[in-house]
Amino acid sequence: MGVRRQGGSNTLVVADRRDDRCADGAWARVAVAGLVLATFGACRSARLVDAQPLAVRNQHPVQLTSLGAHARPARPLAGSDVEFSTDLAWTNLWLRPGQGQDRIELDGELLRITPRLRYGLGEGFEIGFALPFLHSGGGVLDGFVESWHDGFGLPQNERDNFDRDRFAVRVDRQTPSGLRTAWQLDQTTLAVQDAALEFAWFPVGAPRGAAVADQPFSFGLRLGVEAPLGDEDRGFGNGSFDTMVGFVAGYETERLALFAWGGHSFTKAPSIARDTGLRWRDPTMLGFGLEAAVAPSLSFLAQVEWETSLLDELDETHANRDQVLLWTGGRYAFSERSALEFSVGEDLVRSVSPDVTFAFGLRHRW
Repeated sequence: MGVRRQGGSNTLVVADRRDDRCADGAWARVAVAGLVLATFGACRSARLVDAQPLAVRNQHPVQLTSLGAHARPARPLAGSDVEFSTDLAWTNLWLRPGQGQDRIELDGELLRITPRLRYGLGEGFEIGFALPFLHSGGGVLDGFVESWHDGFGLPQNERDNFDRDRFAVRVDRQTPSGLRTAWQLDQTTLAVQDAALEFAWFPVGAPRGAAVADQPFSFGLRLGVEAPLGDEDRGFGNGSFDTMVGFVAGYETERLALFAWGGHSFTKAPSIARDTGLRWRDPTMLGFGLEAAVAPSLSFLAQVEWETSLLDELDETHANRDQVLLWTGGRYAFSERSALEFSVGEDLVRSVSPDVTFAFGLRHRW
């Protein structure tokens, strides 16, 4: 139907109903996944192998400029153990401007590759380092997403009113001198983003790879620092050191694991945003997830993460609301130390980008 948001209560009512249908579609896919889980759950030989949440996060391009206390393993590496992993997130962005004197537009695709190294220090202590790389552009998924929406009866939300595979990712701020660019993301083939260093201490919980029958609970504290390696003028970072404090907890049996994580970050807006009087809001996040064994070496995962918006000060109804993302996927364990995971993430809050993310991860522990 393609109704533009030009103000007025009637257009807002129509848009909200459409977005409710998007959220309903996401929950419907969870119901289907649950049916699959129930079907294969009868396999008595199924058991979890190195259970942990999906290594995913919100791919909103503004949120990517800040360090976050996102999902991580709920148990530490054993002393001297090393793990290397690579996570890939392919995201289709779509968000039209809402109401307010400021403005946001997100239309494009991101491909984010995050190599990560973790090292077990022993006695429940662990250190990790991650260096993400970003590709941004018009992409190729617009036609697929429109066909997906048509096939499931979901609204296009103006997608069919614009050219496919275009790129426009920016935030504008109203100032006394007029509307000014407060932040924008440039197109790039591949660019480095801010690097993250994390320390974790687990006073409760057996190390990964150890039997958990006698100690199913785990709990850890986290402290993170992010170094400004990304170019803030091109939107790849915020130009400052971020810090993060958080926690992670888990409960694991042979066939089912439950996870919780959360924390708060202290961040700073890029200079281009500060020049317009806009500050980033320090983000808080909280997540819950589960992993269930459905077949030998194969498990089903689902998790939800809530995150406050960095753009809380922006006078724009589509930018300053909190964000909630749902992830569903699976993990196949090649061995006790190697696994491949795959998932799909969708937003559950009305008029919040990203539209959809396809995530893949590969890890090995020595």
